Amino acid sequence: MSVSGFWNPNDIQDAGWGLVLPADTGPELRDALRPLIDRRRAEAGERYRNLEYRPDESAAGFLARHGMGFGPANPDRVPYYILLVGGPDTVPQEFQSQLDIQYAVGRVAFDSPDGYRHYAERVLRAEDAGSPVDRVDLVAPGSANDHPSQLTIHWLMEPLASALREKGMRVETSLGSNATKARLKGLLTRVGAPGLLVFAGHGLGFPYGDPRQAADQGALLCADWPGLVGWSGPVSREHYLSGDDLADTACPGASIAVLYASYSAASPKHDSFARQLFREQIPIAPRPLVARLAQHLLGSPGDGPLAVIGMADRVWGWALNGVRSQGPTALIRSLLLKLLEGQRIGAAMEVIAERYAERASALSTELEEREFGKESDNQWLVDIWTAANDARAMILLGDPAVRLAPRATQSVA
Repeated sequence: MSVSGFWNPNDIQDAGWGLVLPADTGPELRDALRPLIDRRRAEAGERYRNLEYRPDESAAGFLARHGMGFGPANPDRVPYYILLVGGPDTVPQEFQSQLDIQYAVGRVAFDSPDGYRHYAERVLRAEDAGSPVDRVDLVAPGSANDHPSQLTIHWLMEPLASALREKGMRVETSLGSNATKARLKGLLTRVGAPGLLVFAGHGLGFPYGDPRQAADQGALLCADWPGLVGWSGPVSREHYLSGDDLADTACPGASIAVLYASYSAASPKHDSFARQLFREQIPIAPRPLVARLAQHLLGSPGDGPLAVIGMADRVWGWALNGVRSQGPTALIRSLLLKLLEGQRIGAAMEVIAERYAERASALSTELEEREFGKESDNQWLVDIWTAANDARAMILLGDPAVRLAPRATQSVA
């Protein structure tokens, strides 16, 4: 998402805003989104666009059809802010990821027009109210039996809490055994001034054919789970927060939710690990899925998150304490500070696109030189490979033009 020096990404009239729908979309979804469309049309003026996605079209082909090639966005042709309508089974995730490198791309996908209507009305209410966030909640479940969760707490969440407090932000932490299902649900449904919630931990992935997959893929595993060691029973509903736990429940506690967990935003049809390492197409779901939990957060009646930043694949496990790989701590810190400054979320997420492009370029160079005899540090290759895949999988659900109202009393820059 490279930003041109000739237009302002925080000014929608300057940057433009476009709606992308599949060619066969009926009028009911556009009608449900009408309040949001009308507002963005008024804000973008001549740089508002209704755009069409055609089946099997790549991002490059889509841009070429609208007079654009590779390179920075030109809002006179294709708006910088682009909202995809529909799930990854109709507008593929790869299309979103490719377009997201130079543009600010979000997606809304619900099971009925009501979800789209609730979301559109929520965005307008939040923008009209202009209430600044009053706190950041950091949630990371963990137990002594689960080594990955301990790494997440020690190398990601504790440094993140310190960095935000140094910027004068009120930070509340629910780490380890305190990050229970009841605690997480309470934070999402609490009444009061809106906050920003970050969850880091395990997201559930069910095998192909499991009857729970459609409803619970990407659900968030909480501290109620006993851990990897010393537990032989299955993961049960009491151990995780799913979309059904929030069905028809307003979630005003978080203006934006960042869910750093496997499949927390979406799930692919095929296992990308097997595809990239073993060149095998192993199906993990009948079709690409949007996480039901994220759908409920965004599409429930009443107030709730304006956007969810989550993973559209498994978390590949960045080297959290790696010096050269620079794991997610600095990246998420930078993202949160940009959001708290009042940047529009699509522009703030440019740091993620830059991370992907940087790591993918470094990986390509290392592998090419290795073919010609250069000795490579295998751990370094693993670090940048996993970092590139994690960054590519981190996506936005919601309108990329939404933003938090900045705090009036104190800058976090």
